[in-house]
Amino acid sequence: MGVKGLAASLAKAAKNTLGGRTLDIYLNAQKFIKKDDESFRLQVIYKGEIELGVWLNTNGESLVLIVDGNRMGFKLLGEPKSPDIESDIKNLRYIYSETLFYPITLEQLKIISNAKTVEVKLSGQSQYYQTVFDGDNFDNLKKFINEYAK
Repeated sequence: MGVKGLAASLAKAAKNTLGGRTLDIYLNAQKFIKKDDESFRLQVIYKGEIELGVWLNTNGESLVLIVDGNRMGFKLLGEPKSPDIESDIKNLRYIYSETLFYPITLEQLKIISNAKTVEVKLSGQSQYYQTVFDGDNFDNLKKFINEYAK
């Protein structure tokens, strides 16, 4: 099975401006090729002071995109694995990181790439993290579609 994806992130949530624990979320597109079949996935990478796997909604749609006001929900592919943990002794904290995968269709990727606004929500049982696409995010997704989705 081959994997092709963008090196650049489609979306990144910046640090919490309220002074709480921080979390960065990266969203990438990938194409998987197996014999004559191809499929696409969204790869979500989070890194921060919060361990999402503890509260991540694995039974329902834990990734939701609001694309020009229309909801697109995605279920996690498989189960979340234990996150990598780094110790930050200087700041007396732990940094967690984990990679999650969500199946997506080529048609959904095209709709997202042509949208005017895209909100990204990564949801748990009682909380969520949210960010929005900017101009570079749309450009990166269009490059991915032009190069890998022919």
